Amino acid sequence: MSSIKDLKKEINNLTEAFASDGFGLIMRHPEKREDVISMISDVITLRNNQIYRLNHLGKDKVQNKSVKEEVHNIRKEYFGSMDQLFEELSKVTAKKKTVKKTTTKKTTTKKTTAKKKETDNGSGE
Repeated sequence: MSSIKDLKKEINNLTEAFASDGFGLIMRHPEKREDVISMISDVITLRNNQIYRLNHLGKDKVQNKSVKEEVHNIRKEYFGSMDQLFEELSKVTAKKKTVKKTTTKKTTTKKTTAKKKETDNGSGE
């Protein structure tokens, strides 16, 4: 089990990664700004609540749990919630309009065909 200090670092790093991904998405798709800002706000609120809980272990005991169990629960809740939020962010990304790309083969131009004939005629003589 990692220490409380390490868990706080993990929470901060993951929150920062989410915010970074979100702002990157806003830069590429400004029309999705409101949805993404709302999700970033949710992540920051979640982060603040979990850090508060970690800072007040043993002080706000509603239930008789050991510190180890409480840290485990905080970790589980936070990473579960972050997983859901990252999935939501992915869905926002996937909602963009899909444009069908058709691939066309280039037809040979007259110049290419003419060069080919010249090489065929020159080698056949």
